[in-house]
Amino acid sequence: MNRLCLTVFAILLSLAYCQAYVAFFPNAVNKDFPGECYDPQTKIHFKPGQKHQRKTLCEEMICNDDLSLSYYGCGVVVMDDPRCVKVEKDLTKDYPACCRTYKCEIDGNVSYH
Repeated sequence: MNRLCLTVFAILLSLAYCQAYVAFFPNAVNKDFPGECYDPQTKIHFKPGQKHQRKTLCEEMICNDDLSLSYYGCGVVVMDDPRCVKVEKDLTKDYPACCRTYKCEIDGNVSYH
């Protein structure tokens, strides 16, 4: 019984975090910045282990040890519940807080999804 509960919990937890995307850019180097990752779109360069926000896209990029870049961004959330109101992206916040969400008021309780 305990194992079943943990399995169900793990599945539900993984579903809650599936609302995002990940992109990968191998060999993100520039000869002017040796030992660092370089994002050609933003012209940002930074060292392995560091991360930077791509504010215009509500996206975070992380420089990996092999000088590749991983990009993490918002997924698509669709909620068809009259008790929920769409809250648009807020590019003044860091990822993932900048992603679009839904504010739901159910039985007097407010939650964000």
